[in-house]
Amino acid sequence: MTITMPYQDKPLSYRLSKLAVHAQFVWWLGHLAVVLSTPLYILSLMVDKQNASRFYYRVFRGSMLSYGIVVWKGHKPLDISYSSLLKMFNDETTAYLSLACSWFFASPCLVSIFPFFVFSIFHCINYVRTRLFPTISPCAAEELKVYNAAVKVSASKNEAPPPKNLSPEANFFLKIQSLTLEYYAPAMKAVSLFELIAIPLYLLVEFLRFKITILSVFLYMQFLLRRVAQSSQTKAALAEADNFIDGKLENPLVPPFLKQGYVSFRNFLKRVSGA
Repeated sequence: MTITMPYQDKPLSYRLSKLAVHAQFVWWLGHLAVVLSTPLYILSLMVDKQNASRFYYRVFRGSMLSYGIVVWKGHKPLDISYSSLLKMFNDETTAYLSLACSWFFASPCLVSIFPFFVFSIFHCINYVRTRLFPTISPCAAEELKVYNAAVKVSASKNEAPPPKNLSPEANFFLKIQSLTLEYYAPAMKAVSLFELIAIPLYLLVEFLRFKITILSVFLYMQFLLRRVAQSSQTKAALAEADNFIDGKLENPLVPPFLKQGYVSFRNFLKRVSGA
């Protein structure tokens, strides 16, 4: 009779090798490349501008790899029927994959990286917490899982949470879990506002300086319209930004043509996106 060794008792090298053969591991490596390359790009802009672009392209290579895997996993086997292609086109991940491709082939610009960097931070942390940590330390991960289940039961009964009698490893990842839950919503809101305000302003200024073509503006506007139409977070950010800008435009020093231009742009954005 063959005795099978429990998974958690197998050598760490074996457990890691099993993890590495999954497409999700490659997906994580793509996001990790974004997280590591972004600060290196910013640092290079300050100390070695001539070679900074290599880190910029690494950011979007990592993004294209990660989002490409999600699109591939979500829409395979490839069906070229109209309904399937429309479903893939309307996928949020496809929108970010397309945007990453357009930024990759454009001239390097710092503002384009921020949304991908923020998303990748949370994706990396979530993968480490839910996949890598249980692989490296199965007992501590199970301990944390039991504690989280006990917290949910206590919350459903309106009771005090159970005491944190956790190992150092489990307690460390519990803190990471708490920080992720605390900062996720504010970070997503910041990304939505950045996509709605900072990037369009950058593109407008660069277009007026003849640094980019109208195609770059058109491609980003297509992405933005899709985000406003599909994302409740982006719609909420648009409403917040609209209220803020309306307040600023009430200043009598603001030229009337600027007010009219903004109102026309806002109405166009809402009409086309259906927001």
